Amino acid sequence: MTGSARQYGPAVALLACGAFAARTLTLTHQSLWLDEVDAVAFAQQDLPTLLRMMVSPAQNGGLFYLLLKGWLPLVGLSEFTLRYAAVLPSVLVIPLLYALGRRLFSPEAGFWAALLAATSPYLFFYAQEGKMYALYACLAVWDMYLFMAALHQGGRWRWLGYGAVTALGLYVHLFFVFLVVAQHTIALAVAWRSWGRLRGWYLTQGTLALPLLPLALWGVPAALWGYPTAFTPLPLGTILQVLLLRFTLHTESWPSPVVLVPFAAAGVAALLVPGPVPDVGIGLRPTPPSPTGRERTGAWAAGARPGRVVVLLWLVVPVLSYYLVSFQVPAFMHRYFTMLVPAYYLALGVGLAALRGRWPLLGLLSAAAILGVWGAAVLRPVEVRPDFRGAAHFVTARAQEGDAVLFVAEYGVRAFAFYAPDHPPALTAPYTNDGVPAEVAVAALQERSAPYRRVWLVLFEDWLWDGRRITRNWLERRGTQVEAAGFPGITVLAYRLDR
Repeated sequence: MTGSARQYGPAVALLACGAFAARTLTLTHQSLWLDEVDAVAFAQQDLPTLLRMMVSPAQNGGLFYLLLKGWLPLVGLSEFTLRYAAVLPSVLVIPLLYALGRRLFSPEAGFWAALLAATSPYLFFYAQEGKMYALYACLAVWDMYLFMAALHQGGRWRWLGYGAVTALGLYVHLFFVFLVVAQHTIALAVAWRSWGRLRGWYLTQGTLALPLLPLALWGVPAALWGYPTAFTPLPLGTILQVLLLRFTLHTESWPSPVVLVPFAAAGVAALLVPGPVPDVGIGLRPTPPSPTGRERTGAWAAGARPGRVVVLLWLVVPVLSYYLVSFQVPAFMHRYFTMLVPAYYLALGVGLAALRGRWPLLGLLSAAAILGVWGAAVLRPVEVRPDFRGAAHFVTARAQEGDAVLFVAEYGVRAFAFYAPDHPPALTAPYTNDGVPAEVAVAALQERSAPYRRVWLVLFEDWLWDGRRITRNWLERRGTQVEAAGFPGITVLAYRLDR
């Protein structure tokens, strides 16, 4: 598949329209989960509290919640309207990634990257979550495009635009700082001989100092001297494995090696197989004409090396930067690295374009295999959100006078109450994972349940709260089970208490 940017433009527009339709049509198939309900709660805070949250230590995503605060009153609060705020930036990733791929490599490489972004199960999942991760990915690819345009062409307005998007990204997610570190590395790698280009970069970093000062006041000391978190440092190999599996298949375990073959083929091709390059490189010099009049297509032709270096550094530097910081402030979750997803798909797109240029049939078969695997993953997602909607409706439909709902993990109350605001009185089990004696926990359970005839036990992440199963074992001794139902991530049991 070859062609000019004009030929690929309509195809990318169709991809964006198709991705928008697919994401929107299934937007409410899954229940909201705890983090989404918390996002609503944050957005409903008064403005001074929300603004303080944006610069408070260890708080994250403040700008997204501020945007929600303006969005939800306009459209009303529902599952659809909350998640629609994620659909739009997720769709924008597609044309932005195409534009970046066209600038760095070729229209074809940009098209393949856009196709992967449109069909990715990972991006599809976070396009349907009312959190900041779709916006995070969108700002990352937009920021990188503006950065490369400014580094290549210069100009005050280009650098100001890049600085503005960078500031937005840092207030949407703290890990955006690792993308800035990667851009610093890229600037030195591809423009180290040109002070004129680097001057714009350093001046932009200076202008970012003031809006980012509130974050730096607690972030820099935390990175240097540590900050308490609920995470533990992970080996670098584990981090890389988790990111590769998530970004590729959105799964936690290794699938059959056959499934990974087309991804491996595209990845290897991106590194080693010569492929098309643009007429002008990313910022150093135009690609010289071939003496034979034919297009220079070698991977190390002028203009080709910087493009691949950019993508490689975009992928590698943030991970290594986090790994070094993680000994002081461990905070690893794969979705915190969503700013790497566009780079990964751009690398695969470059590989597919290179395969198509050298071995057309192999390139098409690899692309078809990737799309087939991803289509199956979207239709039958590996990750399913806890179904608070189903659990809440089940309980409220069967609840009687004198019932109470007992949550083993107390934070489950918020998501349950979103779907059942008039639920029976809520009780919380004592936290027992700190070694509290069983008899102390049982005494607390007896006191809290005394006024009620029946108790609905909601088990959600109960191992994090009551790993010894003290609460459930007490109910099995104290009462008779009369109802039971299982939902994704949640089990509901009802007990009639024996008097």
